[in-house]
Amino acid sequence: DKETRQLTEAFVFMEAELGNTIQNLDQHRRNLEDLVSRRTRELTDANASLKKSEANLKGVLSASPVGIGLVVNRELSWANEMMYKMLGYEQDSLLGRNSIVLYPDEAEFERVGEILYSQITCSEIGQAQSRWVRQDGTKFDCIIRATSLDASDPGKGQIVSVIDISELKKVEREKIKAQNIAAEQKKMALVGQIAGKMAHDFNNILGIIMGNTEVALIDCKDPSIRPTLE
Repeated sequence: DKETRQLTEAFVFMEAELGNTIQNLDQHRRNLEDLVSRRTRELTDANASLKKSEANLKGVLSASPVGIGLVVNRELSWANEMMYKMLGYEQDSLLGRNSIVLYPDEAEFERVGEILYSQITCSEIGQAQSRWVRQDGTKFDCIIRATSLDASDPGKGQIVSVIDISELKKVEREKIKAQNIAAEQKKMALVGQIAGKMAHDFNNILGIIMGNTEVALIDCKDPSIRPTLE
């Protein structure tokens, strides 16, 4: 009977422990389900936020008045609408092509590359002025700015922005031309003033000469020198 009682107590204890274990496991299950549900909601919210940010960024880049592109190993990996509009190419038609096609010659391509990449290495941002060639062969002046997508790994590519400054250059040339014309007009006016003063001084001297000669003609008694005086 004693052994039976001890066995019964052991079974009761084990049953109680098993119940506690099941209860604890159930609680852990509920906690895990809550954690998974919370993480799922957070991930969903994060994805939604990321998609919204991507959409906003795409909208900003598409509406930008500046040509913007991603260049990897000097090949165009992506570009916004303004870049293609500026260059006269169809959307996405330049993807994967070497950017040398945008330059008038290889020398200019190399020159700009050396400037941009050396400046990026020193100060993370490079800038150069150049002339690019549109698809129809016309050239335009532009300012190119570039920075690495990942400063720790330049191999991931560079974000490049391009501004067409053709109109600005035209205005500068017209301004210089106007300044040159104004300077020439000022110089001619000064020459005119000097010439007028010289003519005035010469007329004064000539007046004295003519007056004295007329007096000499009146007083002249020798007919042989009259022709010379006249």
